[in-house]
Amino acid sequence: MAAIQNTQASPPPLRWPDVEPISVLPVIAYRGQVKASGTHTQGARPCHTWWWIESGSVTVTTRNEALSVTAGQWVLIPSGLWREQRFSHETRIISVNFLAHWRKHLPVLRHSRPILGTKETVPGLLETAGEITETPKEEASFPPGPAPSVTQTLELTGALYRFVGKLFAYAVTQGAIINTLPSTDSRIERVIRDIHSDLRAGPLPFARWQKQTGLGRTQLERLARRHLHRSLHTYRDELLTTAVCRALTTQHLMVKQAAETYGFVDTAHFCRWLRAQIGQSPASLQRSDMV
Repeated sequence: MAAIQNTQASPPPLRWPDVEPISVLPVIAYRGQVKASGTHTQGARPCHTWWWIESGSVTVTTRNEALSVTAGQWVLIPSGLWREQRFSHETRIISVNFLAHWRKHLPVLRHSRPILGTKETVPGLLETAGEITETPKEEASFPPGPAPSVTQTLELTGALYRFVGKLFAYAVTQGAIINTLPSTDSRIERVIRDIHSDLRAGPLPFARWQKQTGLGRTQLERLARRHLHRSLHTYRDELLTTAVCRALTTQHLMVKQAAETYGFVDTAHFCRWLRAQIGQSPASLQRSDMV
């Protein structure tokens, strides 16, 4: 019997002009025992959270379900999902927390519930996670070492992108959705650049934007809904939450410093705002290290 030939044409190779850049930023890359301060926390995180459980277990409770992740399993928790997490005594994990965005801060992946897997589910994922967290120290945050070389930085960045690529490819098979990029509109782009250039708390400068674009508040909000799939206030607060969390956990700013840097009236206002965003105060966020 003659062999059946595959007549399906192979997709053309991607070229750089056809590729929309994706920004993947590490927040925490940690391997070791869960610290006592992080064994029981609750709230949302402005980043994806991935845990491989080396030993012990964790129970993750969201508003819709409760699941247990035991040794030999991993879990991917979507950014922005409220959850309560309880790690068993002396649990050891590999933890990779990261942001993955298209331009304009539009998240690459959208899913509403945690995704579970094992070492066999996504071949090579655990090994790549090990590359990201492999440092001489027992416990470390990204990047490893006080002054990594350019070569080390590029290799580590490449490992992070490979890790996210493998993880997201599997997540799509489990119902996650890749956000499609909206078409460009120069008026909303101008507003976006303005938000990025002066990322601060407080009222949004609609009067200034009206002079720049010729559009009123209602028209700008309509454009934001169409192109960003969210209001301008929500968009600004998402950017601000991400920046604040990185400042507190990886840049180690004091609470007062962070509040002043990002334009909050005082530390009390800052603490209330952050608790409303992620369910934690700045102090508890720093203590838990965003495991």
